[in-house]
Order: sequence, then C-alpha cells, then structure tokens
Amino acid sequence: MVETRFNQKIPFYIFLATISSFLISIFLFQIFAVLLIVFWLFEKHQNKIAAFDKISLLFLIFIFVRISSVIFSEFPDSSIHLFYKDAIFFLSFFAMVFYLKVFDEKKFKFIAFTFIIAAMFVALIGIVKFNLGISHRAKSFSSGFMAYSMYLLAALGFGVLLYNFISKKKYVITWTAGIGLIISGIMLSLGRTNIVLAILAFFVSFFFLKINKWFSIGIVILTITISVISFQINTQEISSRIKQPSIMSDRDILWGNAKELFLKFEHPLLGYGPRSFDKIFLERDRLADIKVGSWHNDYIQLYLETGILGLFSYLILVGYSLFIALEYINKRKANQVEKFLLIGLIISTMSLMFAAVTSGFISSPVISVVLAFFLAFISSIVYPVREITRSSTDDEKGIRLDASI
Repeated sequence: MVETRFNQKIPFYIFLATISSFLISIFLFQIFAVLLIVFWLFEKHQNKIAAFDKISLLFLIFIFVRISSVIFSEFPDSSIHLFYKDAIFFLSFFAMVFYLKVFDEKKFKFIAFTFIIAAMFVALIGIVKFNLGISHRAKSFSSGFMAYSMYLLAALGFGVLLYNFISKKKYVITWTAGIGLIISGIMLSLGRTNIVLAILAFFVSFFFLKINKWFSIGIVILTITISVISFQINTQEISSRIKQPSIMSDRDILWGNAKELFLKFEHPLLGYGPRSFDKIFLERDRLADIKVGSWHNDYIQLYLETGILGLFSYLILVGYSLFIALEYINKRKANQVEKFLLIGLIISTMSLMFAAVTSGFISSPVISVVLAFFLAFISSIVYPVREITRSSTDDEKGIRLDASI
C-alpha cells in the first residue's frame, strides 16, 4: 500500500466529508474537495507515482484532450472557464485514487456506506420538499431536478449491492427503507429516462444478482407507497405529464440543431471548444425553457465541444474501467468484498452512462465528480499498490517502486 505523510485519519475524514456533501451543499462539497486535493498535492512524489495506473493514464489523456480543445477553441472566452470550473473534477480523481489506495478494506466499506447514506438523506430532502409543495419535482437544496435524479440513480446500484454486507436485522430494515427513499426520490423527480434506468437496475440486481427477495419486496412496497401518497399531495407536474405524455423537454429542437452542426463537420477533431453551447446553438427562441445551457446529451456535448478525440477519450476511459472491473471479477481475482463493490460500481457507472443519452453530467460541478469517484474506486480495487520498497542505494539511484500498474 502507498502511505500518506499525514495522520491517515485526516484525509479519511475529509474524503468522507467530500462524498457526503455532493448534493447537500455545493459550497461545503467544494471546500472539502479542495482540501482533499491540497493534501494530495503535498504527498510524497514517489507515492503519487506508485498510485498512478492505467485508468489514471486514460483519465490524464482525457484531461489533455479537454485542455487542447480550449487552446484551439473557436470561442476562447467561453472555453477558458474550463480551467477553474472543471478543476475539481480533474484533480479530485487523482486525489481519490491515491487515498483509496492508502485506505484498507475496512475503510473501503465505510466509504461506500457513507456515500449511500448521504444519498438516502438527499433523497429524503427531495421527497419532503415535493410533499410540502416547495417544488413541483423532487430536488435537493443545492441542485436542479436532473442533478438530483442523476445522483440518486448513481447511488442506487451501488447501494443495493451493499445489502450483502449487512447482517443485523435492524440495519436490514433501515437499509431497505433507505433504498426505497432513493428510488422514490427518482420517481418524484419525474425524469423518465432515469425512472426506467432505476427500475432496470433494481430488477437486474434482483433477478441476476440474487438480492434477498424480502429486501426487494420491502423496497417495492415502500417505493409504491411513498410515490402514490406524494403524487396525491402534489399533483402539479404529474397532471401536466399526463396531459402531454410525448413532450420531449425541447430535446427535439436541441438534437435537430446538433444534427445540423454534425453534418457541417466543422472542427471534427477538437470541436468548437468547451462551454460553447450558447455560441453555437442558434434556436433559443424556439425553446420552452430559454435557460437551457446544454445539449441534453453528453455524447453530443462531448463531440461538439471536444470533437472526436474528446468523445473517444471519454468512452475509452469509462469503457476500459468497466471492462477491467468485469475481467477482475471473472478471473476470480476479487474477494467477496471486492466483488460486491465492483458489481455495484459497474451498475452505477453504466446507469450514469445510459442516463447521459437524454441528459448530461459531464459539465456538472458535482455529478462529474461522482463519476470520478466511481472510476477511482474501480482503479483502487483492480490496481492496488502492493508494495513500495527502497533499494540500498536510494541516495544515488532514487526510489524503486513495486506497484501493480
């Protein structure tokens, strides 16, 4: 294992605070994330190198392409914002990879449970706000409807698999209620794609991963109960959806314009530049929601912002991470704890990737870091640092690293 030069409890608690505050408070999240990055920056260079692996390399290539797209941007005044708006996304990945390789398996489990418990709390916030009529779709204090829904969807697959680590009956009941809250929150956010993906993730866990049937039945009953009661109390949005079931939230206009830009095939390698939506989308007067700031599809967004290189580097990064996780499980290298963690991470990551077809999170200051957290977790399990040794001639020849990279 790599070692931290600080008392291990300090980065551990900062890590927990970072992954607990995603949608509870963006202000607190940014403070904790920056603190974690600062601690990582002051770690010993040889330890940071030891924690660097193939997934880290692919992430670095993705960052390089994003930065290159800023340099060659058609709209540098807008694209330059990437350097500070995406900085936490870029740097937090490497900080998380490093510290997850410092922490032991017991801390792994604690981190996983903390992330899901925070998601349960966020789900409860959205449900309460919806039932009080504060918002017509469930959302948290510091997020919109889609960020709330995407966050809960990302937590769901991971959370269901963590049931396998619970043995005490009182915790089983609590966990059943918590997962029911997460799915209910997704339902009340009324993001149709995310609702379908949540149901799919749940049934995959039940039918193919053999999740306990009573646990599953309890979740279904609680979700139906909360959803039915909530929609009886707050009928505004659901009534609108029933009257206009085919409404696409302006996606037909957005994607039609994107198709035109694609057929022009301008700037195919590095795109128009990050955060160029307002500059290249020219049909805002046709939108029902004039505040729209993205293409509502991450793959379209990545192509138009960073071209083929940006889209491919992203797909290769995520695709390789999922592939290597599956390979690690299939080759029976994973112990029981690693197996359940990896399966949960795979389901949650794939849920995010599918959800990105009708929404987007790659430019989100929060949900993009959730993806970075998942990829860092996979990296820390699949590419652990086994040992760091010093040769007898360190002073002359430097430090030799024995790391599984």
